Amino acid sequence: MNSATVIIPTTGSNDLEQAITSVIGQTKQTDICLVVDGYEYIDNVNRIINKFANTNIKIGRAHV
Repeated sequence: MNSATVIIPTTGSNDLEQAITSVIGQTKQTDICLVVDGYEYIDNVNRIINKFANTNIKIGRAHV
């Protein structure tokens, strides 16, 4: 089965948690979820991403 890579742009809002939860729940396997945010959102994004530390998905970050 082919896997997917998902890119999620964010401002660190609570919608990010819902988006990652949705990615995890998809029937298509996702190996990597890349979260793209701005430096001003680092704290909020870290708080949300840390909730998914024990999942099978790799979550990466990029700041723009």
